[in-house]
Amino acid sequence: DLPKILERNKTIEYNAQGDTLVSGDVSIDVSVPSLEVDNLVNNLILRKYKTSNTPNKKLLSDVYIYEALKFIDKISIGERYIQIKKDTKSLELLRELDTVTLKPVFEYISKIRTLEESYAKNISDGTVLDLTPDIFIS
Repeated sequence: DLPKILERNKTIEYNAQGDTLVSGDVSIDVSVPSLEVDNLVNNLILRKYKTSNTPNKKLLSDVYIYEALKFIDKISIGERYIQIKKDTKSLELLRELDTVTLKPVFEYISKIRTLEESYAKNISDGTVLDLTPDIFIS
């Protein structure tokens, strides 16, 4: 019942904001991606797997890195920083970071995705409506 879900969603406090996450001597600026950014990065990974013979076991690791790309805006180490663009060059930079460094980013992503899921949860049975950015982007 979409009208009931929309009415309920008015009562959910949206408190997702950008943050600076610290892991050792690395600071990572993150923010909630727009639908356009989400769609752009999704298309990057789709193109990669449509046009390559990359084994599917690499897909899971790629999904995590591409998801991180959506959220990371800047990485700082000491006084130096790198602005992260939503492109394959930035993906290669992210691959150089170890999972321990990226762990706070994945925790942030999980928090945001859980909040987003609360907006798409069916009131009657608790199932989650599958909403993807391409529904809203033409």
